[in-house]
Amino acid sequence: MKHAYHLVALVGVCALILSAAPTVPEQVQKWHQGRRITVMLNTGDEVVGGLGALQQGGFVLVSEKRDHSERSLRFDEVQSVKTKMTTATKWKIGAIIWAPFLMGSLILGK
Repeated sequence: MKHAYHLVALVGVCALILSAAPTVPEQVQKWHQGRRITVMLNTGDEVVGGLGALQQGGFVLVSEKRDHSERSLRFDEVQSVKTKMTTATKWKIGAIIWAPFLMGSLILGK
């Protein structure tokens, strides 16, 4: 019986967490234009590009390819969106990880 209460409590907490997840329009509105994002469409396709202008009921996704073509997406055709790390951010993380090793080798290795 005690386990049943724990299970009910766990399901309740999970339901609260899932219901508190921001919607696609809420997520997109808090990001700046040009932000690199991954868009998962309801069709199962995944599209990567830069966030363009916000529109009524949707947004523009700018292609990362040379032509920088734009694609208008409606919020109802988007399953989820998430940000992607830029190359500059990846380099910064790499430098932060590499710096202690460099300092250690300079101090300890003569």
